Amino acid sequence: MDASGTLVGAHLRPRPPTASGEAGGRQMTWTSAGHPAPLLDEHGAMVFPGLSTRPRTDHRQHLRPGSVLLPVTDGVVERPGQGMDQAIKEAGRTPAAHHGLGLPRILDGIAGRSLETTPGHDIALLALRPPLAQLAVS
Repeated sequence: MDASGTLVGAHLRPRPPTASGEAGGRQMTWTSAGHPAPLLDEHGAMVFPGLSTRPRTDHRQHLRPGSVLLPVTDGVVERPGQGMDQAIKEAGRTPAAHHGLGLPRILDGIAGRSLETTPGHDIALLALRPPLAQLAVS
């Protein structure tokens, strides 16, 4: 069989509220096998876990309430003639510029940017924002 693929796998787990009663967000454990790392917007500041050529390992990241997690395909970040690290930094500017807007607007901004710079390239988008308030569990 002449095929290949990449993968980002993630598991999200609720975190308990803080001592002051604020929502705890989510704990994400993730791993990547040849796929770009997820982008994370922490209230308008992009956090880049970074790409690695080391053997695959699990990573843990606290997702604060209101942050935006964006697992992306390479079609979202790759640009002809541009290194991957620079392409990821530039891709992160779009979510940061749309911080505070609804997830559909953020995704529209990313899709529009991707389709303008690399028309015809396949893209897949997903966004997750941990809630600002802790949900009551009964």
